[in-house]
Amino acid sequence: MNVLNVDQFRLVSNFSNYSTSGGSCIFIRNTIQTKEVNYLSGFGSEKGFEMFAVELSDFGTILACIYRSPDTDFKYFYVNWNY
Repeated sequence: MNVLNVDQFRLVSNFSNYSTSGGSCIFIRNTIQTKEVNYLSGFGSEKGFEMFAVELSDFGTILACIYRSPDTDFKYFYVNWNY
């Protein structure tokens, strides 16, 4: 992820899926302040679904990325996300 450069944006959070060389990430404009949202970091898993979030401090908003690959078990996703 460190080699990807998007002009005027920075990488604030990501989830790398090493078994398939995939993953997902959140880029935020450089001028927007963010904070980590640690209490959501334990929900995702490499074989289940990817999840991470950041708080956009300037807006009082949490931005989350949740991705479930079509190759994964939907029941696992539903049971672990439906709390």
